[in-house]
Amino acid sequence: MKIEELRERLKHAHEPYVRRFHALMAHRVKTILMVSTSYEAFSMAWDGSLAEDIYGEFSLLHLQNVPEITTVTSGRKALELLARERFDLVLVSSNLADMDPNEFGLEARRMNIQAPVVMLVFAGSGPAAAFDPGRCPGIDHVFSWQGSTKVLLSIIKLIEDRLNVDQDIRIVRIGVIVVVEDSVRQYSRFLPSLYAILMRQAFARVPFGVDENERQLFTRTRPKILLARTFAEAGELVSRYRPFLHGVISDFRIAVEEHADPDGGRRFLKRLAESCPGVPVLLISADEAAPAAARDLGIAYADKNSPLFVRRLEDFCVGELGFGDFVFRDSRGREIGRARNLREFENELRRIPEESIAFMSRRNQFSHWLLAQGESSLAEVIRPLQPSDFASLGEMRAFLVAALEIVRREKHRGIISDFRAGDFEADYGFLMTGHGSLGGKGRGLAFMFHLLNRRLPDNSIAGVKIRFPGTLVITTDSFGEFMAANDLYSFAVKSEDDNALRTRFLSAGLPARLRENLQAYTRAVREPLAVRSSSHMEDSSHQPFAGIYETIMLPNSHAEDGRRLEQLEASVKLVYASMYTNSIKRYFRTLGLNLEEEKMAVVVQELVGRRYGTLFYPAVSGVAQSFNYYPFDRMEAEDGVASVALGFGKMVMDGGEAFRFCPRYPNLLPQASTPADMLQVSQKQFYAIDLAQSEIDPGKQGGASLKLFDLARAERDSTLHLVGSVISEADDMIVDDLEAPGVRVVSFAPILRRGAFPLCEILNGLLKLGKESLGGEVEIEFAVNIDCARARPPEFYMLQIRPMVTSREKIRIEKAVLAPERILCASRKVMGNGVSHDIRDIVYCHPRRFDFQRTRQVAAVIGRLNQKLLAEGRRYVLIGPGRWGTRVLSLGVPVNWQQVAGAAVIVETDAGGRNIDASQGAHFFHNIAATGIGYFSIPRTDPDNHVCWERLEALPVASEEECVRHVRLEQPLTLYMNALDRQGAILLNPAPHD
Repeated sequence: MKIEELRERLKHAHEPYVRRFHALMAHRVKTILMVSTSYEAFSMAWDGSLAEDIYGEFSLLHLQNVPEITTVTSGRKALELLARERFDLVLVSSNLADMDPNEFGLEARRMNIQAPVVMLVFAGSGPAAAFDPGRCPGIDHVFSWQGSTKVLLSIIKLIEDRLNVDQDIRIVRIGVIVVVEDSVRQYSRFLPSLYAILMRQAFARVPFGVDENERQLFTRTRPKILLARTFAEAGELVSRYRPFLHGVISDFRIAVEEHADPDGGRRFLKRLAESCPGVPVLLISADEAAPAAARDLGIAYADKNSPLFVRRLEDFCVGELGFGDFVFRDSRGREIGRARNLREFENELRRIPEESIAFMSRRNQFSHWLLAQGESSLAEVIRPLQPSDFASLGEMRAFLVAALEIVRREKHRGIISDFRAGDFEADYGFLMTGHGSLGGKGRGLAFMFHLLNRRLPDNSIAGVKIRFPGTLVITTDSFGEFMAANDLYSFAVKSEDDNALRTRFLSAGLPARLRENLQAYTRAVREPLAVRSSSHMEDSSHQPFAGIYETIMLPNSHAEDGRRLEQLEASVKLVYASMYTNSIKRYFRTLGLNLEEEKMAVVVQELVGRRYGTLFYPAVSGVAQSFNYYPFDRMEAEDGVASVALGFGKMVMDGGEAFRFCPRYPNLLPQASTPADMLQVSQKQFYAIDLAQSEIDPGKQGGASLKLFDLARAERDSTLHLVGSVISEADDMIVDDLEAPGVRVVSFAPILRRGAFPLCEILNGLLKLGKESLGGEVEIEFAVNIDCARARPPEFYMLQIRPMVTSREKIRIEKAVLAPERILCASRKVMGNGVSHDIRDIVYCHPRRFDFQRTRQVAAVIGRLNQKLLAEGRRYVLIGPGRWGTRVLSLGVPVNWQQVAGAAVIVETDAGGRNIDASQGAHFFHNIAATGIGYFSIPRTDPDNHVCWERLEALPVASEEECVRHVRLEQPLTLYMNALDRQGAILLNPAPHD
């Protein structure tokens, strides 16, 4: 079998729906008829509750449907009920007063009742210890009630296993364990323990997934238990299920066969060893001859009368049936290695002698252990293979290692797994430490991780693999434990000093288990890291929580593991502390939310990028949205829009010099129509992490490891070649050749115009997939590693997905209403839908008075006015030049959402000849959309897009500071917004006539 064929066969090994796990265990015991005396029914209810055991002490069986039990107190009444109603199982007492239990069973058969009939023997009553099926044809099984309802659970599982085994082994390779025992008291005692062991192991081998339903489906692949009461019956079961035989647990003597064949047990075990070599066998007996027989046959032994019998049974399951470590042995049976998991198994397989591979493969020990670990697909592939199937044992070793590597990678594809410090290695997908909430951002990442792995064929679009960065989520339960253990709740809520808050949090200790996990993480992961908040409310489509909490980027480059652990711990604590800063408390008060309801998870994510000397950064990063609020030319709003930049995405998310385009029409670039326009809008610098700055102190420097560098550095790194152009010195033309002399600009022309990388095709595909999956418009963050100087393939990483807020309500604006003398502002680039008639306040900056050197002061003035108007309950219109919410001071006013939260509409106007793209794609823009604030963009003045500054200047002034003027009207404004029809207007209303 070739590797590609092997990969195709194993690629769905851990997809339960593809492998039809949902079809397993189709026959369930859902209804039970209990036929007993009144006293026995009372005793069972008094001794314990079936439902209580399922959900309590015996919850490890994870029965999803508690059977409904109906009790009657006579055989005749039970038969009458069986004639009217259907039951899946009938339990009948051995002490029926009105008829013999066997007669009851035979009568049920004559009535064509299909439900198994199981007789319960209560203490001190009933038949002999051994049950002879031939003497009681009306009874399928006999069990002993010893005061514990656990026996009822083992009856249910035994019946279900017998009903489902034939169908289930046709769906997937499932192991079969044959139990040979005729003592009712003995198997009633140990079968509950055996089921408990198997279910505990079944759940232990399944990664903790986001979808608990899939977790339940995986556990259906546990081995089936089939009970035989005679050696003859056992022989038939072994013969029938030989290819699936996982183990045998057998008594040494069977009472009903003892007289005819006193040595039947020894002969059965000998035939078993000859016909099924390598199948683990446990001999359970109190017979004096049993230990010697076990030694002669080379099988395990347990004294079933010993108080340590259940412990010995568990040791057998773990050690011999393969639920524990795999023990590698040489041809003499001596231990030469041990593996706890697939990774260790793969590593040991690479180093053990070839003779050991031959020895264990001939005995099917590899496939046996893999089947016990739940790797049924891999076990099916490996089981028939023998050394003779390969040219050499070295070739066999290579094949086995390749198969293990494929399955190990597939196992966690699309699965959110528990972080286990002892097993963790740097090759991981999505892990969580704790079992609390993932938070808003973590939930979005988990959904995206699942989406990419389940909805994309081969995880690729346009031949490019769509990747996901390694992610660890510290769930909200760790936050709660941290706050409680360090007595921080009251202090944090009352604190008014942010520095004192951060200091107190940094001095507090993280939970011991979390610190142990982070220690294992930092030992293995050496890539730069982003430590991000993931609160309950983040990345919600209806709450403005994008980018308001702490995010810390770590070079993670210090030579000492301990120092890198300290940096990571400090970063986690600072994210926790950021939830209680004064600005966040004001934020919650503004929104009318309760801070006590907020909980914090933390996302630790490997940053996407490549190393270029001491720098680390991606060639391209950006945001794409499925809905474009500002389409032009032949674009439709549904064609989407993307904003991209060279280097890290902070340039985009902070509203900096990003390059905007429509993925469906990448050649429509009006902002780059002339060299002068291109030079003005082009990115001049890019963000990268300086790996040389390994001594970063998150408590003092925050994200200081992220620095700005000029384009010359990107050109030296060969990352500018696929995103850059040159304004030629010779003819002042834009040329896509960095060999030409001239000014370098970031145009993305090699990608958008020449197709050097299928970015548009990938974005269109992902936006379509996101819309289908979220049921509405979406926004994605992404990054691309690509350079032309090295022979490394390009890599596309999806970083985040979140829903967008778009209204589909159409607002009709009558032409008569839009009388020229009433228009204060009009725009064809509008975000929002609705009509408002209650706004009387306008805050604006006239472009003629606006000073781009004093934008921070302008933001502070607007913030104070916003708080004043909010306190008065007055919404307002905000108008000003350039881009609102940018962090780049030369592009506009760097307000945050909190400073403009009271605005009804925000208007971006012409910036005095500066060519500045409208806001779209930044965290600020997401928060504006989430709260329903309208947005008008007027980058150039024309009849459809303008502010009537003369009318605005003539309005009565309420206050003025810096270049910010507040005017208040006697008559309210009328606001119209219709994003779908690209029409918005702010109208003055005439005073009423006297």
